[in-house]
Amino acid sequence: MVRPTLKKVTAELLEAARVAGVMVDGELAGKIISERAMRYIKYPNPRYRFMTGDYYDVDHDSFLLMKKTLLRLGRLVDFPCGTSLWLQVPGKKNEMTCVVQNFKLHRYYRFGAGSQPAAPEMIKCLKTGEVVLAPAHKDLVTTLAPVRDSLGDVVGVVEFCSPNPGSKTLVPAWS
Repeated sequence: MVRPTLKKVTAELLEAARVAGVMVDGELAGKIISERAMRYIKYPNPRYRFMTGDYYDVDHDSFLLMKKTLLRLGRLVDFPCGTSLWLQVPGKKNEMTCVVQNFKLHRYYRFGAGSQPAAPEMIKCLKTGEVVLAPAHKDLVTTLAPVRDSLGDVVGVVEFCSPNPGSKTLVPAWS
């Protein structure tokens, strides 16, 4: 199998992100995490740092529909591609939580983190409402797509992440 070029990977990820920006429903995304779970994400207990994961309740219908949508969007490209949905934590400026993730490639997700500060490129995507190509990374190529609600407000981002063809590192078993 011929490895794609960086130019091809970047172009295909940008196109997949453009499609996601049109298709991914911000109203559906907002229904996934339960109110109780979001409260633990927003106000984590410092004594029990993994409690957020213990109380990660979701609306299963919304979660599965989003997971399937992200899986399909990841198949728009001809190479391995991880997809993740990130939403803003209500009331926390520039704080994001990973709602759904597929595959083993992720640039931003950290195991066990209920939320984390938004990367500068996430903030740019949220503010401009445009597809953003993340800065160069030696092992990964990443694009971000805005997720809009019914009022057109950007409420989150979809992350597309693929191996950088120039990298000598193997795809990680997990990130």
